[in-house]
Amino acid sequence: MLRIHRKGYHRKGYIRKGKYVRPTHVGGTTFLAKDRGKRGRTPKQKRWFETSGGTLGKYEVKQPESIRHKEIRKADKKFGTVKIHHHLLGLANVTADKKAEKIFKKDLIWTDKNLLNKKEGRRLTSKARERRKKRYARYMAG
Repeated sequence: MLRIHRKGYHRKGYIRKGKYVRPTHVGGTTFLAKDRGKRGRTPKQKRWFETSGGTLGKYEVKQPESIRHKEIRKADKKFGTVKIHHHLLGLANVTADKKAEKIFKKDLIWTDKNLLNKKEGRRLTSKARERRKKRYARYMAG
């Protein structure tokens, strides 16, 4: 707990319900509050998504598409397609930069199309293909 001291101040007069309230001195006070840490920083134990950790290797949003895809392929061999998919989806959801979010979602779609089905060695049915199209449209819209 954190003890906060609030200074006293002089309050101006005002009218309330048609009656005048005189100016007065409001005394200082002290109270306990929960320590919330540094502004804009989430404590490590409360972070729900860890962006570092090297799951995607040297993948960066600033890189050209071919290099990003190359890094995704390397990570795919090391960690598996599903883990890469979840990591890209988490990055897309966490980032505040709209351009980066679009790039993450494009790479997510690329990963699904190029890595997911080829690894499993199966073809999509027409219903599954339609569902996937709707999902991609939702990704790109949001």
